[in-house]
Amino acid sequence: INHVEILDNSVVVARLQLRQRIAGNNYITLTGNYGIHNNDFFHLLEGKSLWGGSLGYAYNSIAGPLSATFGMSNRNSHLQFYMNLGFMF
Repeated sequence: INHVEILDNSVVVARLQLRQRIAGNNYITLTGNYGIHNNDFFHLLEGKSLWGGSLGYAYNSIAGPLSATFGMSNRNSHLQFYMNLGFMF
């Protein structure tokens, strides 16, 4: 699931993220997301589901973390790539 998604009025998302330092300032990250969205809050559990996962590498540099991530979700059938330099707010 990307950082910005257009959804209905009500949404619930759960995330599990595992991060392991492999050497010095080098890290690998495995992330899984699951969500449900619907326009009606009282029928949220009957809404459409979202799922996604990613595998990434990060290096703690002087300018902040430099990371590259590959991910997939049920909203897009293509492998997605995301690169980041600095802290996310």
